[in-house]
Amino acid sequence: MVWIYSVLSLFVVVALITDMWKMIIPNVLTVSMVIVGLILNVMLFGLEQLIPSLIGALVSFVVMFVLYMIGAVAAGDVKFFAGVGALVGMQFSLYSILYSVIYAGIIGIFILLFKNKVKRYVHQFFNHMIQLVTLKKVAFHFDHEETTSFPFMVAVAPAIYTVMFL
Repeated sequence: MVWIYSVLSLFVVVALITDMWKMIIPNVLTVSMVIVGLILNVMLFGLEQLIPSLIGALVSFVVMFVLYMIGAVAAGDVKFFAGVGALVGMQFSLYSILYSVIYAGIIGIFILLFKNKVKRYVHQFFNHMIQLVTLKKVAFHFDHEETTSFPFMVAVAPAIYTVMFL
């Protein structure tokens, strides 16, 4: 498992650097990660590890694709987690996704606090709730002056190391 964690760490560092630098995780990295994950698992654990590795890649891809469809992550993040699933399996990857979302939420809160937007968003939320209850109106729209985003790998990297060391 040390070899797999070492290879995963290398991919995480490269993805983190490219995501912070260009806000993209290149396809050459994500596709390489899936291929290396499949080959490495077969080399280290035998052919019987191919199916669990493929399932890890597929399940991770599907879960992240749902997040992509709602606009929470970018396509590179989806493919990156397919690589995580191929390298370390479904359970590790799903825990990493969970921790990534938690860390991203914490980072997002700090960004909002730093930009002093929390008060306005909370006020808008409660106004929407009041409208929903009193007028039976279902329209949740928050006024966004600008998009508040950050490279998701900033949350993914600590999440993967959290799972790795737990």
